[in-house]
Amino acid sequence: MKKERKPSSLPADVELRRIHLSSYEEIYNKIYKRIGKLIEKNKTLEKKDNIGEALEILNTTYNIVLQKLEPYNKLYKLIMEKNELRAYISLVLGEQALEVLERVARLEGKVRQLYISLKGELLSSDRRDLRKKALGMSSRLLSILKRNRKLLEEALEIKKEAMLFPDLTEKISIIIAGPPNSGKSTLASKISNAKTEIADYPFTTKRAIPGRLTAESLLDIAVLDTPGILPKSLSEMSLPERRAMASLRMARGILLFLLDPTSYATVGLDQQLRMLSDLRKEVTELIIAVNKIDLVNDEELASLRQALSNIVEPKDVYFISAAENIGVEDLVESLRKKARELILTKGGGEIGDR
Repeated sequence: MKKERKPSSLPADVELRRIHLSSYEEIYNKIYKRIGKLIEKNKTLEKKDNIGEALEILNTTYNIVLQKLEPYNKLYKLIMEKNELRAYISLVLGEQALEVLERVARLEGKVRQLYISLKGELLSSDRRDLRKKALGMSSRLLSILKRNRKLLEEALEIKKEAMLFPDLTEKISIIIAGPPNSGKSTLASKISNAKTEIADYPFTTKRAIPGRLTAESLLDIAVLDTPGILPKSLSEMSLPERRAMASLRMARGILLFLLDPTSYATVGLDQQLRMLSDLRKEVTELIIAVNKIDLVNDEELASLRQALSNIVEPKDVYFISAAENIGVEDLVESLRKKARELILTKGGGEIGDR
């Protein structure tokens, strides 16, 4: 009786690194390199054009195809078993990505079925031109992959996206979000060890970049720098924006939303406030950081403070300049305290020496 496969307890990124997917071209080249060596060896041994060689050609093709399809099946099973990873792929690439993996997983059954038919055909045929027949049958087996080459290519891209999945499901996280060019990466670099890319133009960050809150020595509190988001529906979002939204919806912890109050902000302040108001309905732990206050006058900040009081409690709003280190220390202390409270109340971690 076949044992039921238990879901893996390893982190998703560890499992994914163990899965190597071969392209159609790599599979094709491996098969015909192996068959070429087989035919050359049989020439030396004077075994050419017999049923044994013909079966060996067919079996070689069949075994390599199954061997190379197995990692695709592992990828599909892993994504379906890891609920958070599956949700990430669905949000970022759409449900059709899971359908692609399912279709690739079904190729193994088609290969097995065709192999049984071809083997029977070979054994019942006359003994003339056996090598030619076997090579033709090898091509027919490979044609299943050739016809589905695009599916294999799409599966390779899905695996690449899965490798970007920030698996923080077992940690309390601080997710830094906001519109493009609002200073998220600058702030992340100041409060964590996240390896962010900082530039003076929007959409510098293309994926969620994890780090660790450096001000906390006892607890493992993750900090996630996310790509900038714009006020539009998920279907209209770019790939980096969908990655950001997936991180917001899936990570456990605190949403730290950055506002850019400057006149040259990528997204107007009214739109930023609407985005913030919409997000407020989806998250329970929210802290607002009004960034770049060194570039805005006091009257504008007072007006913004009043507008924010209609969305969040004043105690959850911080006025900072990440670039100039203004107010950052107070913000970090608040984040640290709130994260500790979440860990103690929700069991997201343990306090102790590291």
